[in-house]
Amino acid sequence: MDQNAKFDAEVLNALDDHIWIEAVNTVVELGIELEHALGRKPTCDEYCFFMARALQGTHRDLFSDVSTASVIELKAVLSRVPRKILPGTLIGVPSGEGDAFAILYLTSNTFGDAFGILKGRFRHLRTNSKFESSQRHVYSSLRPLREGRWRLLGIRPDLISMFPSNPEIYHRKSGRNLENPSIGPFGSAETANGELRNLSREEADAVGLLSGDYSQVLMEKQLVAYLQRMVTN
Repeated sequence: MDQNAKFDAEVLNALDDHIWIEAVNTVVELGIELEHALGRKPTCDEYCFFMARALQGTHRDLFSDVSTASVIELKAVLSRVPRKILPGTLIGVPSGEGDAFAILYLTSNTFGDAFGILKGRFRHLRTNSKFESSQRHVYSSLRPLREGRWRLLGIRPDLISMFPSNPEIYHRKSGRNLENPSIGPFGSAETANGELRNLSREEADAVGLLSGDYSQVLMEKQLVAYLQRMVTN
């Protein structure tokens, strides 16, 4: 075991999108199985208890620093906003330059948390401000909101219809997808239930696939940088 291994969140956040999607799928599947077994959704403490017992029961050498059998307990550290976030929640994302971007929480699925991007940069961002859609959505995480780095402004369900109800992710026709017949010549869009459709050159260009600007999931700093490039006053 490597006792000198250091935890580095930046390294983990920079891992390929594929491993994050696989991780999300794994924890979701466990939650579904627990719900079936219990006849109800598990509590957070029950989920953590089950995860700890599962780690104790594995014979795989998973960690570089400790044995899985030594994991006695897992505890969730709750955020400042522990309640469920509803679709239509309006969120202010600080730009780092004295103003803020506005994004709208749409839904959560196997890809992550989906947000619609609203036009404009705002010095004084209010729930009742007038908003226009940028015609773009992104997958990121609600974690910065829950930890207090983003501002929860209120609920604007009237804005949800500006964005797709089943936000897609996009796949480039490159790398491991070059020989994949399921991916169209200009890339493909995929819904959370696994449905694929081919993109036209125009649509692939519009979402940033051809320029290389698109990422399937954006971490907090990546999202701010993306908003700085894409959103103008």
